[in-house]
Amino acid sequence: MKNCKLLFCFFFCLWSRFSDGQDIAFTQFYVNPSLLNPSFTGTEGRPVVFLSYRKQWAGLQGSPSTMNFSLQNSLPNRLNLGLNVSNQQVGLISTTGFSVTGGYTLPLATNNFIRFGISFGGAFNKVDVSSLNFGNSAGNNPNDPLLASLAGNSFQPTGNLGVSYHTKSFHAGIALPTLFKPIYLTSSAFSTNFKPFDNLVLHASNRFYLANGKNVFEPFVIYRLSKGLPGQFEMAALFHYQHLGWVGASYKQDFGMSGLLGLKMNKLMALGYSYSLPSSGANEIGRASHEIHLAYLFGEHKKDVVQTYSFVDTDKEKIHKKAGPVVAKKTETKPAAKPVPQKIEVKKEPVKTVPPVLPAVPVVGPVVDAQHLEEQEKIKRLEVHAENPLEEHNQTNHPHAERHEFVKRGGHEAEMDLGDYVIAGVFRSEANAKHYSDGLKKMGFGDIDYGFLTAKQLWYVHIAGSNDIIETRKMRDQFRKLHVFRDSWLLTVHN
Repeated sequence: MKNCKLLFCFFFCLWSRFSDGQDIAFTQFYVNPSLLNPSFTGTEGRPVVFLSYRKQWAGLQGSPSTMNFSLQNSLPNRLNLGLNVSNQQVGLISTTGFSVTGGYTLPLATNNFIRFGISFGGAFNKVDVSSLNFGNSAGNNPNDPLLASLAGNSFQPTGNLGVSYHTKSFHAGIALPTLFKPIYLTSSAFSTNFKPFDNLVLHASNRFYLANGKNVFEPFVIYRLSKGLPGQFEMAALFHYQHLGWVGASYKQDFGMSGLLGLKMNKLMALGYSYSLPSSGANEIGRASHEIHLAYLFGEHKKDVVQTYSFVDTDKEKIHKKAGPVVAKKTETKPAAKPVPQKIEVKKEPVKTVPPVLPAVPVVGPVVDAQHLEEQEKIKRLEVHAENPLEEHNQTNHPHAERHEFVKRGGHEAEMDLGDYVIAGVFRSEANAKHYSDGLKKMGFGDIDYGFLTAKQLWYVHIAGSNDIIETRKMRDQFRKLHVFRDSWLLTVHN
């Protein structure tokens, strides 16, 4: 009878630990999404530390608690690396785990990536047998084979696998959270036909930038599949206010609602808290749950390392600022009415040394403005090549053949992201940059965008780009075959 009680206690803990691990998953998975999918390891583009703690059903004796530490970094050659250490306490069972994650980022096009991640590690399970007390009966006999089996630590290999797709604002993935069959705490493990694909996690999120990128609305959706258990939906929605903090709510099927709140500091640190309401329905416990997350970025971005997702620094992934109606500035439209040749004719005056001629030089200067002439020529191309935008440029020698500029990234709200770009045009005003960009899109060139560089105080219209200069150079050569892009050139934005 005493052994039966012991078994009952043990299997209750075992069931809550292995059979339905979904109920102790972190609610604030978005702060450190590698907890959900290992392919998100290193998405920050620089070193980052994550600390997480969750107390499930606070105040209930033996309720689950989870702690997690993660250290991640992105390396050159599109590699990603992470270290994870965790501890989970469920009733009498304590599980300490560790894992190492490796990943790879594959660029597809400008701001389009596929990421892969795989983790391997192990977990030590231990039962606190000393906390069991059934009186002075045989059930407490230290020579009891069942007690002896529980008292020893057990080790099991762990691993997970994931792949994800990323654009500038959309992120989605699929993960296999368990690659190895769980090893239970007794020598007589359950005889189940385990397969890694028996458990799947599917997830997606998107960022909607509001108020010219100052605020962000970010919804998430997760669906978990576990063999032998019903599928489970989880949804969350966050509102980032001026990249200084966030507020939101989440709902996990069968486990209820949670309130979400957090602060960001200097785009380097995020501190989040969630309060899960006492669950009701089929899983009614009547106790609330609490969760705290801390993320800290350190080090600098390297120009050969890409940032595909960051919750701490949401400003890095904003869309470009959109302008209003295309209206050229007065300082640029007035000189257009004064053709250069007409001014040069002044030199025909018979007396070239007369003093009044000298003040004419600064007047002529603004008219003979190379930047202005280049902008007008670019915009003219929209009309010249409108009927045949794919007309090829047959010359072997291209203007700006070896032009490759390196510019440091600044802090403008429409600042271009880090990376290598193929530049089609440069403009002083955003209105003209938008006009040229929109015109190219109407001609059928879809992957066109523009951005600002504080160091140059100019707007750049780019037609392609990646985080691999060799790949970007190949794209430039392809575009140069077209007459409209015959003088395109390379730009690298770095820290």
